[in-house]
Amino acid sequence: MPATREPIGGVFALEEPVRQADGETLLERWSKGAAAVHLFHNARSALSHILNSMQPSRLWLPAYLCPDTLQAVPDGLTLLYYPVGSTLEPNFEVLESEMRAGDAVLGIAYFGRLQPSVWRSMAQRRQDILWIEDYAQALDTGGGPLSSLRIYSPRKLLGAPDGGILVDTDGKVPAPLLELPGDTKFIDPYRMRAADPAGQHNERWYAAFRSVEAAMAVSRQAISVESRRILERTAVDPIANARRGNYRTLLETLSSHALFGDLPIDWVPLGFPMRFEDADGLCAWLAEHRVFAPRHWRDLPSPESDFPEEHALSRSLLTLPCDQRYGEDDMRFMAELVERYIG
Repeated sequence: MPATREPIGGVFALEEPVRQADGETLLERWSKGAAAVHLFHNARSALSHILNSMQPSRLWLPAYLCPDTLQAVPDGLTLLYYPVGSTLEPNFEVLESEMRAGDAVLGIAYFGRLQPSVWRSMAQRRQDILWIEDYAQALDTGGGPLSSLRIYSPRKLLGAPDGGILVDTDGKVPAPLLELPGDTKFIDPYRMRAADPAGQHNERWYAAFRSVEAAMAVSRQAISVESRRILERTAVDPIANARRGNYRTLLETLSSHALFGDLPIDWVPLGFPMRFEDADGLCAWLAEHRVFAPRHWRDLPSPESDFPEEHALSRSLLTLPCDQRYGEDDMRFMAELVERYIG
């Protein structure tokens, strides 16, 4: 491995908000046809606003989810989990039999993939349920929305330092009274990353990023001017094409470990999720070679005794980066590292 090789994965550099000429921008794609769009500081704040405004009697969450989601749950709201198993496919039979009028259900577009079509039919049939879709990992799912409320998180996908985009197709959620951004220190790690393209000081900007992430909280703060400009000026298609191409390259070699074997893929992948029994060891090996593969998610808030499949998946799942910063050579380098570790 060349000693000067730049790191793969990790913190995005702050994007230059230059309008790209071709195609829809991110904000245009996400908000198309919506009655209202609200731009929060982060996704959990958008979810909190929905729950506090609509006041469901109970909230159903998938058993496989990021523990930070629980920050958005209001005190006193009854919290329930539904199974998604080892394939991250919602168990609609459980929901159908146990949901009650007035409940809310959160579904996750895992790694950018669209929920099964049965979600739409159930949402249309059970209009006594508040259906919410978590698109934090999705740029474009390759299909139309399945319910009327969606939440996006651009900082997972590109160098936008904040943002929780609440897209309300029907305009059913009251408009929030958002506060102007105050302290913007959360942008610093992205600026530090942009100033260090070779990744020679990654320990500094990664530590700053971890500190910023730990401080993320539910608030009424609006999205920053910097992130809004990025969303208004960044075209979707170049990012989507790069991610799909990189995913296909990894799938050529690592298909036996891939969580999803979709080909062709019409969705835009967050990364390349793969199952490996020694996920901790593989992550450490990749990090030694300056490849940073996140774990989505290592610690689940759902009870393991009730959801053993989901917890087994969380211990074996890691995500190889395949985003628009990289090309085919980077994907083949990562695939070779994985094969070397396995071998």
